[in-house]
Amino acid sequence: MMESNLEKSKLNFQNWIKEYKWDWKQNEKFYSNRGPLEKEVFNIERYEYAEIFSRELIQNALDAKVEYNNKPVILNLEIVDFSRSPFKNIYNNLINFQILNLLQESKDIKTNFFPTYKALKITDQNTTGLSGSVLDEKSNWYKYFIKIGNLTELSKPGDKLGSANLGKVAVWKCSKIWMVFARTCIGDKKYRFQGRCLRSDDTPDRKNPALINSCDVYFRKNDPEDINIDNERNTDLSNLLFSEHRTTTGTDFIFPEFKSENLSKNEIISYSLKNWFKAIAENRIRINIFGEKINSESYKELIQKYGTSHNDLDEDMIDFAVAASNSDCDEQHTLKKSNSFEKYRSRSLSKDFFEDSNIDEKLLIKNIQKEGKHIQIKVPVKIKNASGVSFENDFFLISLKMRSKKNKRSSFGLMFRKDQILWEEDDFYRSSNINDLMICIISNSPHLNKLLTHFEEPSHLKFNKRKFTGSEEFDRTAANQVLYLFRNVANKFIEFLIKEDEE
Repeated sequence: MMESNLEKSKLNFQNWIKEYKWDWKQNEKFYSNRGPLEKEVFNIERYEYAEIFSRELIQNALDAKVEYNNKPVILNLEIVDFSRSPFKNIYNNLINFQILNLLQESKDIKTNFFPTYKALKITDQNTTGLSGSVLDEKSNWYKYFIKIGNLTELSKPGDKLGSANLGKVAVWKCSKIWMVFARTCIGDKKYRFQGRCLRSDDTPDRKNPALINSCDVYFRKNDPEDINIDNERNTDLSNLLFSEHRTTTGTDFIFPEFKSENLSKNEIISYSLKNWFKAIAENRIRINIFGEKINSESYKELIQKYGTSHNDLDEDMIDFAVAASNSDCDEQHTLKKSNSFEKYRSRSLSKDFFEDSNIDEKLLIKNIQKEGKHIQIKVPVKIKNASGVSFENDFFLISLKMRSKKNKRSSFGLMFRKDQILWEEDDFYRSSNINDLMICIISNSPHLNKLLTHFEEPSHLKFNKRKFTGSEEFDRTAANQVLYLFRNVANKFIEFLIKEDEE
């Protein structure tokens, strides 16, 4: 029965896939000749590709979460072998001579290229799918397939994790030929299908050297706006390409010619735990990586098995960061809303900064160092919109705690914007010489998250004061002041404690 269904789907597919072809723009040399620089944005020497891949992939999945329920995002990764019949024929229909010739011209593949027929399949559930109008620059569909990069404004609304609309390119790299096919469901029996390939360069047209063939290539119908597929075609794709049926919103991706040598199971799991333990522990995402299930019940066991690829990020630090995010602390103290920026800028922290003016520094340092307590500071911030209206209900959190095992490690801290860890923001704890001290800076407020996102580099590893893209929404001077506080108040509090300790 299964074989007959496959054969039927194969015949159907070979009939309707003729409506699709690889499509690209041709320009005169005077108007266009680009190499896709976005391919290099995430080639950061200090970070392995497996880390960049897992960070960007999971970030995109979390950003796509549906907002009408509290269910976690489900993300599945699986290697698919298309070398058997009838799947091999399907693969050859998609990666055909037309695109292979173009890839040879751009030197993405050699003339003796032979496909491996191995692909990475990624599926997500409890997500929105690639929704929205085909021509709307802010729609999920347009941002995934057409628009790459957004350096003047946030690419995603609200306090999403992404900002520059470049992370998807880092995921496409898992294909040796930078190619993806996507089937997405955006509602009840509403399906879409399309392919995309990003070549390494524009190339002169063989027939007319005055013309340039774009590096941006699409697998689609003659009418680019005709992206919908009916239920029968969706069933064919389920049987032949995506190997499972989809009935709920979300997207299935196939990345042909998977770079398995650069993306081992162990590495992807380890880096997923390193970058996204907070979302995993709080059950906002559940991930299946090549058969290994990562979720709120299993992540601690998997940390023991695979590690986090970071010496200081152990279970002790992870437990502390998750507790800090949820204000699960022994003591919380609040700084005054009335503290001016000039006061923070010109002075060290002292008792008069706190709402409780009777705060006892000696007791604080004793509770942290001797009693092992988790101390949290709530820092109010004043956010102004572009018209000058202030929002004074926002705040961020600073948490301090000693490691349970005293090994005389240097102080170590993590800075969070929502679930995103800004790994290269480390100056906020550099003034500390307290061994085994753990520090967390956490922004969980949607309004503050959005403001901070406007400062983020495309890599999401650090902020950049000069990069601010939110001047149409926020007052820039006030935004710079908020960033200063986010980066510096933790140091001021640590210095306040160190001074007391020394005295």
